[in-house]
Amino acid sequence: MRLLLILSMFTSSVFAAKFDIDTYSTSLEFAQVTQVVATQKSGDNWCFDTSVRHNDQGREHYADSWEVIDFEGNQLGYRRLGHPHDNEQPFTRSQCNIKISSGITKVIVRAKCNKHGFGGKPIVVDLNIANTASGNKPLYKIVKDFESAITTKDRSKFFSLFYEGTISWVGVSSTNDFNKNKSRADTARAKGERVTDPMKTYPGDHVHFFDSIIAPTKAAKIMFENVKIQHDGDVASVYFDYIHYVGEVKSNWGKKSLLLVNTQSGWKINSVIFSISSIADKS
Repeated sequence: MRLLLILSMFTSSVFAAKFDIDTYSTSLEFAQVTQVVATQKSGDNWCFDTSVRHNDQGREHYADSWEVIDFEGNQLGYRRLGHPHDNEQPFTRSQCNIKISSGITKVIVRAKCNKHGFGGKPIVVDLNIANTASGNKPLYKIVKDFESAITTKDRSKFFSLFYEGTISWVGVSSTNDFNKNKSRADTARAKGERVTDPMKTYPGDHVHFFDSIIAPTKAAKIMFENVKIQHDGDVASVYFDYIHYVGEVKSNWGKKSLLLVNTQSGWKINSVIFSISSIADKS
């Protein structure tokens, strides 16, 4: 069995084809595909686990399906979504027995809603990577458990994901944020005000992160998208986008990278580095 954990959205001109993957809206008024796990069962038979996010508002406006297509726009697989998921976002639904011939190396997964049709972000699945992606499923579970432990404030679950030894934990302020905060500090200093210079990096650890940042914050929620995994069975690197919400407000966002080791107790996180953006770049 080949397992493929996907991946990311590619927008390179390398994929010149009849289907346009470069034009889409990120608005949640359109159905957005946030994650795809594709598993080759045998030969040309595939299963797709697809995560979709959309601002469902009852049956009048909801994400009603997703599909797998080739780069010519031909439909290879289809999953109907029979009801709204107002209180389950994003949500994941599966479809098996999708036939993909061996000559097709990349497919597109996209979702639609019953009001606007297609138009949200699609994801390109590179089926060739399946040859080197065997065993990703336990690592993908680590990512989902990391995400859910923060959202549900499950301290025990969160700590169980980490290696028992020393954990490296460093946040990096985005260049955009750092430069704007530094400019503000310089302006205030020029006026004779006492200021504290902004920090570019924020060393810490998972204990402080959970107990001082996550636990006291009401209605904290984090979302992970575009997960990429590389491993050799003993060590692994996991890279993904994240968005941190406080209530319904987007608080900060960026990229997060995990390094993991495969211990006698299974995969454990040994290092976490992440970029932090909280100021929209309007340039």
